[in-house]
Amino acid sequence: MNEELASLDSSIRHGYTQVGGVRLHYAERGSGDRLVLLLHGFPECWYSWRHQLMALGDRYHVVAPDLRGYNLSDK
Repeated sequence: MNEELASLDSSIRHGYTQVGGVRLHYAERGSGDRLVLLLHGFPECWYSWRHQLMALGDRYHVVAPDLRGYNLSDK
């Protein structure tokens, strides 16, 4: 998986955050104060949640991070 996945749908926003010196990538859609956090399993990444991001993003703020060591997040 790589940066090409990030360009598949323009309504899904991508970003990075620093947590304890580790840079983590995340994909998000929607807004508001109701958060849905989608955590992938082994050996997947945010992309495994792409359909749920689209379906839930109209009603919730949905975030799907790449966990540490996966896809675009630091090892």
